[in-house]
Amino acid sequence: MKSIFVATLMLVAGAGRLAAADLPGKAKPVAAADPAPLFFVNDNRLTYAYQFAGTQPGTPGTTAKQVYAFTHFDAWAYGTNFINLLLEQSDHHAPANPCPVIGTNCAGYSEFYGLIRSTFGFNQIFNTKVFSVGPLQNISLEVGVDGQTANSFPAFATRKAVAGLQFAFNLPYNGYFNIAPLYHKQWDHNAYYTPAFAGPFPDVPDGSVEYRGSWAVEMN
Repeated sequence: MKSIFVATLMLVAGAGRLAAADLPGKAKPVAAADPAPLFFVNDNRLTYAYQFAGTQPGTPGTTAKQVYAFTHFDAWAYGTNFINLLLEQSDHHAPANPCPVIGTNCAGYSEFYGLIRSTFGFNQIFNTKVFSVGPLQNISLEVGVDGQTANSFPAFATRKAVAGLQFAFNLPYNGYFNIAPLYHKQWDHNAYYTPAFAGPFPDVPDGSVEYRGSWAVEMN
């Protein structure tokens, strides 16, 4: 009986506290709103592929390749970010430099490629809807870089930079179409550019070339 009596007192005391909290004049606490998330979309993917008969410029025949890739996409308060990183590993049929004889047991070459694109929406930056007209959802500043390098004999290396405007259109059924005219600048290195190979750039002693700026159009 003692345990039952104690339990009853606890219930009564608890009920008394609840009643007191509900009396007039007692302000009820308001729960704080959850902060807005930094990213509305955050998607990351890691993939692996195997090519049984890949090819490589300057290398006769085919080579098996292992391909590792990482892709990231996010959308945040002021725009989007896209990153794609790719690593290729060939077998001995496409050897790394130096290798005395192609096709022997020299280690295969490795090639890395990376691409980054970021957009900054004018509607978000200026807190307006001026840049949304009809199917046009937004206009954004787009900037990005590309990079590629390989330890093969030609020693391919590429650097690119782009900047311009992206026009984002809404399509039916939750689709979209983005088009971006971009200023494009590129720098390359290639052993075949050197005079030793009578390449298209005989006046480039070290195989490095800087191209004049041009225009490119990217769509997705």
